Amino acid sequence: MKQIGSWIPIILLTAWILVFGCGKTRHSDLWGSGILEATEVVVSSQSNGPILEIRCDEGDFVRKGDVIALIDTSDLVLQRAGLMAQREEIDAKAKGIRLTAARAQQELDLARLTADRTEALFDQGSATQQVRDEAATKKAAAELSLEEIRNGMNELEARRRNLDNALDQLQKKIEDSIILAPSSGAVIIRSREPGELVRYGEAILTLADLDTMWIKVYLKEEVLNQVGLHARANIRVDAIGDSALVGAVTWIASEAEFTPKNVETRESRTGLVYAVKIEVPNPNGVLKIGMPAEAEVLESP
Repeated sequence: MKQIGSWIPIILLTAWILVFGCGKTRHSDLWGSGILEATEVVVSSQSNGPILEIRCDEGDFVRKGDVIALIDTSDLVLQRAGLMAQREEIDAKAKGIRLTAARAQQELDLARLTADRTEALFDQGSATQQVRDEAATKKAAAELSLEEIRNGMNELEARRRNLDNALDQLQKKIEDSIILAPSSGAVIIRSREPGELVRYGEAILTLADLDTMWIKVYLKEEVLNQVGLHARANIRVDAIGDSALVGAVTWIASEAEFTPKNVETRESRTGLVYAVKIEVPNPNGVLKIGMPAEAEVLESP
């Protein structure tokens, strides 16, 4: 009897662990599990060319607007210089044409004045028909000459506008070769290295907002009426202990799906469920991408 009595505390302790220690595994219908994730932003190149420099490594934190990479723009700078030379040539031609147009306008003004005077003299009988016709012909020729000059000026102006548009596009490409962080976050993937040729739209870095993590769980249709947007949720992460973190529902799927095989639920994996996204603040950075977690949504009031 003495030996049995010595086992009683151990038996009681074991029972307490089984009853209370496993309590966290007794989940409600608003429970689900998954892995922690973060909102990721893929930073892509906006121009073509070799990478000159990447200013951050995986694990580094960058702020919105920071310069994170540089693309070689030597070819673009040469193209811009060529276009600027063409524009200077057009400007020089335009200056000459404007002077020619001014002289042509003076000649036209004189031709019109002469034609008007000749017409008056002809009405008085002081000028012959031949003189009248010659004055009218000179006036028409002066008008045609000025019109041709103006058409040439319009063509030059159109060429200049096209060059200006091309220069603006080149300048935009040159500016786009300076890759800026579109948002603040941590570098989780560095896809390229200096010297590699990158094309428009190809990934250079991937950033993640680690200040707020999220987990996606799957709930049965019959409990969705108990869940609303912004509903609170208790989240437990084994890696940081048993204390529950407080999150909030930010998205509820509008269509049902079969439960993913890598997600644990209480229902059969052939049953239809609805995905629910829950965000949880991570101000101290203790939560990491890929950590297994459990979430229990609290019923909306």
